[in-house]
Amino acid sequence: MNGSQDRNYYVPQPVSSPTASAISTYRGDLKMDVYGVRVPLVGDAWEVPGGPHLVGHPVNREIFHWFEIRGYQDSGGSTMYEDSVHGAASISWSRSVPAYSTLASSTIVTIISGRGYVW
Repeated sequence: MNGSQDRNYYVPQPVSSPTASAISTYRGDLKMDVYGVRVPLVGDAWEVPGGPHLVGHPVNREIFHWFEIRGYQDSGGSTMYEDSVHGAASISWSRSVPAYSTLASSTIVTIISGRGYVW
């Protein structure tokens, strides 16, 4: 790491469950990277049937999916992300997925529980 805070490495952060501590750690990492270092996080989603899903994803399916976490609102209370499924011709339900969305950070932590994120 040099004096300008440029980073050429990424740190995997496991999330075993969406506890208050996990949500707090995620929000801190989100604000530090997006605002402080100016790099996105990468979420490793594990969406389970009936559980929370990224916007436009079918809620009756189990989905494993990497997505870019690009910003936040409300002091990290909401997470802004980009979804590469948008416009993906190889995925039948991609038309319902917007390119950019925002969800509560606690929902994002639930979605990445069991997998984690890279910050």
